Amino acid sequence: MSFVTVMPRTKFETTFRQFVENVGGEIVPEEAGRSADYFFRRHNVVAELKCLVVDQTADTFNKLYKLTAKRQVDTNSLLMPLDESFLKECQQVLLTPIENIIRDANQQIRATKKTASHSFGTWRGSHF
Repeated sequence: MSFVTVMPRTKFETTFRQFVENVGGEIVPEEAGRSADYFFRRHNVVAELKCLVVDQTADTFNKLYKLTAKRQVDTNSLLMPLDESFLKECQQVLLTPIENIIRDANQQIRATKKTASHSFGTWRGSHF
C-alpha cells in the first residue's frame, strides 16, 4: 500500500495530520476505499479520526420533544422524578448518533487492518 497526501477537509484535520506526521504516522490515501485515516507503522497502530462537526441539535431536540409529548411530560417542570424507561429512551436518542460514528470508525479500522496485515503483519486499532 503506497501513501499519498490527501486534502484535509477542516483546519483541525490539517493540524491533526501535521501532528500524525510529526510523530511518525502515515496518512492513508482516500483511494484505499473505506479505510482508516492513519498508520503508525512503528507501533503497529491503525487509527481513524472522526470529527463531530454536523450539528444535530434540531433533530435531537425533535426526537426528545416527541418522547416528552408521547409520555405527556410537563417540560416546564422537569424537576419532577422521571421513570427509568423514559430516561433510557432519552439516553438512546442522545447516544445513538455517536455510537453509529464509532461503529463506522471501527469498521474502517478493521478493513484497514485486514488490508495492512497482508503487507505489514499484525496491527492494533484506535479512533480519535
